[in-house]
Amino acid sequence: MLHNLRRGSRKIAVAAALLLLAAGLNGGLAGAGPAPARQPERLVKDLGYNCAFPEPVGSRPLTMSISTRPLPESVAVGDPVPLEPFEAALTLQEETWRALAPLGEPTAIGGTVVVTLTVTEGATATPVQVELTLPDTPLPEAGPVTLADSAPVPPVATTTAGVALAIYAEAPLPTLTPKLADGTPSTDAPLRPTCSPEPGQEPLLGEILVVPPGSAEAPDGEGPADPGDHGDPAGPEARRQAQAAEAGLPGIAGGVDEPAPAVLIAPQFILGESTIAKLNTAFDLGPGMMVNGGQFLPPPTVTGNVALPPASTPFNAFGFMPTTGKAEFLPAEDAGGSILSVSGPNPASTLDAHSEVILRISEVLVNGVPLDVGPHCRTESPVVIDMVGSYIITSGGTVGTDPDAPEERHRGFTIPPFTGCGVTESLDPLVTGLVSGPGNQATMTLTTVR
Repeated sequence: MLHNLRRGSRKIAVAAALLLLAAGLNGGLAGAGPAPARQPERLVKDLGYNCAFPEPVGSRPLTMSISTRPLPESVAVGDPVPLEPFEAALTLQEETWRALAPLGEPTAIGGTVVVTLTVTEGATATPVQVELTLPDTPLPEAGPVTLADSAPVPPVATTTAGVALAIYAEAPLPTLTPKLADGTPSTDAPLRPTCSPEPGQEPLLGEILVVPPGSAEAPDGEGPADPGDHGDPAGPEARRQAQAAEAGLPGIAGGVDEPAPAVLIAPQFILGESTIAKLNTAFDLGPGMMVNGGQFLPPPTVTGNVALPPASTPFNAFGFMPTTGKAEFLPAEDAGGSILSVSGPNPASTLDAHSEVILRISEVLVNGVPLDVGPHCRTESPVVIDMVGSYIITSGGTVGTDPDAPEERHRGFTIPPFTGCGVTESLDPLVTGLVSGPGNQATMTLTTVR
């Protein structure tokens, strides 16, 4: 099994080595590559909220737009996270500001807003509060009114290399003062609505890989300088290949024009459940383990190797016959192994996980009597499982199939016919009729090992 684990984890080992090489821990990388693609001038995030104002205004919609410089792909440990210049704008829809009319017929509105950014680094979450002054702004004859300002962001220093730092926008804390035509407040006290985010939004501003000092992305996308190149006639590419050889890894594809991607390794515990439609029975999956590698340079992806123990559960065969059995998910590329592969894109904290496995059944008892299906009773072709859900590589998440998912491939998986079942006679038709078919479901919850 250790041999299989090493073989199944080859991609992860390579990913770990790439992280070390890209971070410059063994000498640094250099070389003039092609000019990087120009980033957008600003990172803009628009979020909607339902805000509960004091009566008689009531619950009203409000939109917050956050704008800052584009986040770098990496930042050196100990350096602050660059979030300036930081701007925020609150937009009150017409129905919202018109609801202020009973408060003395105001003609303008201003105030302040506190925007909280939650910065997570590994298991640590740090709230960063930015207070902005919203200048008095006349109410229009019709349409929305927008209150905007910019402000400095308190510095947030990074502490741990090799983790992904994520930045989330929390609900704003506005303090609004309606004003009369003469500039005096129309209310005895400012309005402090409580805002809740509208459902289905992604508050993540972005993720940044924390790397060792001297290896972070330089301004304007330029890579870090490599002072050791001047006296190295072999060049950085030869040195990089030599480092890979010393680590016992194959040569790394690509020359100096193709820098290694920034990756992160995060082992995670797995607990899950799979429901077999024909049996109308749920099997527990796990506890298991996934060792994954996350790449943060576009396109962001996650590739993992999964170890799951066999699942055993009682069920009623054909709806009435008490039966027990053991089910195992085996790697499609090596049915004699035990380490599964999972991979998929991971943009905006959503993982679209794809896996192909062989389902093997053994140790079947029907009404207490052994049914000798033998050691090779398995699906004749791989089971293709596509799961999707909220997931961040540094903390985990839950992915699964859903009968109501928008994409058909996420609505469940099909178990193919079985082959190799039976020792003295073929039991393939019996097992196929009992288990095979569409509409099966699976869910996995992954939690990063701390």
